[in-house]
Amino acid sequence: MDMSFIVSSNSIKTNHPRVDKTPALYFMDVPGEVSFRPTEFVDITEEMDLKIKALSKHKSQYEWMDSLTVENSFIENIKAVNRFRGFQCGVRYAGAFESKNTFTRGLVNSLLPQYL
Repeated sequence: MDMSFIVSSNSIKTNHPRVDKTPALYFMDVPGEVSFRPTEFVDITEEMDLKIKALSKHKSQYEWMDSLTVENSFIENIKAVNRFRGFQCGVRYAGAFESKNTFTRGLVNSLLPQYL
């Protein structure tokens, strides 16, 4: 979050040009986050199998996360979270995001794909 402000600052010199305005920032839903309040949903029904296949390739993280889950199945928890978010917005599976609006970002009109 701090870097999103710095990249548009005139007072900090880097080897890269500054951006014209503070970029939009979205927080992503993660399993186990109980206080997350999404402001945007993206239908990922068509991509769900690909998401699971990609997550399954991260063995070191996958196996570690399995040890922390109730049912010892990180993948099943991911499916459950995305299914619940899909239920909230009327599709089979959805990704959920929360936009971080601040005075320097302005009120962001959605930058995410509008399936819903």
